[in-house]
Amino acid sequence: MSERLSVTPSFRGPLPPPAVLAGYNDAFPGCAERIVAMTERQLTHRHALESRVVAGRLAAERSGQRFAFALVLLALAVGSGLIALDKGAGGLTAIIGALASVVAIFVYGRRKEAEERRQKRDDFRSPQLRLPDEDATPKPNDSRSESRRGKGDASEARTGRR
Repeated sequence: MSERLSVTPSFRGPLPPPAVLAGYNDAFPGCAERIVAMTERQLTHRHALESRVVAGRLAAERSGQRFAFALVLLALAVGSGLIALDKGAGGLTAIIGALASVVAIFVYGRRKEAEERRQKRDDFRSPQLRLPDEDATPKPNDSRSESRRGKGDASEARTGRR
């Protein structure tokens, strides 16, 4: 029985390897320059989009901070007014509740940012291309797969069947 092996060349990144670019250029003169220019335009476009996303997030964060500051000032004013009107419990509740909510939001935001940084750091450290573990999938002609099958499991040992 003969086996057929199929090999499909592939690459990772914005540009094909130089040999492939040269092949395109041989088939269509000037094609390599067009491919490089197209890639440059795409990268410029992507960088512009990423800059807009970052700027939008910063603006949203700033407006959220302003809104939180205004709410805390309002809660402090209402709490102080209630305390001045001999409603000490209600005034303290308003003040403590406002401060506790701002602290909770701040702590939650810091934890979320730390988790995002940790995830990005892990993504940066990991290999870009993850291939399946070849040892995990037994191959038909692999002697290790035979030894795995020969060991059996506990139920096979009890019944004596495979």
